[in-house]
Amino acid sequence: MNLPIVLVISPDGSRSLFAAHKHSVLREEIGRMLEYPEFARRHYIEGVVNTVFHVETDGSLHVTSCSGNQQALTGYVEQRLATVNLHNHSLQRLCFRLMLYFKLL
Repeated sequence: MNLPIVLVISPDGSRSLFAAHKHSVLREEIGRMLEYPEFARRHYIEGVVNTVFHVETDGSLHVTSCSGNQQALTGYVEQRLATVNLHNHSLQRLCFRLMLYFKLL
């Protein structure tokens, strides 16, 4: 089962639309490290990125699928998720479905 996390990413920051409260550490970390990329601002790019990943025992995220309607945003998300390292043992081996909405407001 994939636990859902839904975030809206805007130039002003991110906000959660839905995520289980007990996984707020993960939601907050992802929201903190995913900013609206400068290239997307410059070119007025908006889009949706859907990602499925699980947390490895070393705290890294293993992305099993990542797709979206803007390839540049999809690549950005994959690259940023590769840098996440969580040391919260309660998240290890859990699978998540991350839905991101990049929106210029």
